[in-house]
Amino acid sequence: MSTKNSNLKSTSITIYRFILCVVGWSFIFVRFLLIITGGGNVIESFSNSVSYYTFQSNLMVVLWLTLALFYKNRDSRPKFLASPVRGAITLYITITLIVFATVIAPYYHPTGLALYTNYVSHYFLPIAFIIDWLFTEMEFEYEWKYIIYWLIYPLFYSIYTLIRGYFTGFYPYPFFDLNSISILRLIINIIILVILNLLLGFIYIYVNRKGYKKKNL
Repeated sequence: MSTKNSNLKSTSITIYRFILCVVGWSFIFVRFLLIITGGGNVIESFSNSVSYYTFQSNLMVVLWLTLALFYKNRDSRPKFLASPVRGAITLYITITLIVFATVIAPYYHPTGLALYTNYVSHYFLPIAFIIDWLFTEMEFEYEWKYIIYWLIYPLFYSIYTLIRGYFTGFYPYPFFDLNSISILRLIINIIILVILNLLLGFIYIYVNRKGYKKKNL
């Protein structure tokens, strides 16, 4: 690739990520604005809001994009920007997209600003970040063992959600809600989520390894 084309590609990626950052931070701002203006206990609402997997996975995406822009062209970069971490974040935001679209969307119909945060966090940012990964994450070859490492956060999140729900009575998702489902149903749901994580992890690693080999022939 010529220097001119390389510079053009780099500039295009930077602009693309900057746009995603603006949209992503606007989602977080509006989300908190809705909490403050929504009435009720602000601290409790804030605690519940940040307990959603959707919020946490989108925050990871926004932080990664922000740091990627800040450390662009710098030799020293934080470990958070490392390829294995980026792969994990891509996996997590894909889970957000798939689970919402298939399980929650048919029963959730927000309006007003909540409609904006819903669209951005469940569709726009996940799809845009996956596209970014597909076009720019073939410089580093993933290892198959990452599949296991990438399970750490989802399992930790499940444990955290169940413990917090036990003490507060609040479960962010119906498939974790022990107020309305049995222990057996909960175990089945967690197994399904683990399988989904493993399957998507396999797909991402396979695509990366194929792309890496093709790029380095």
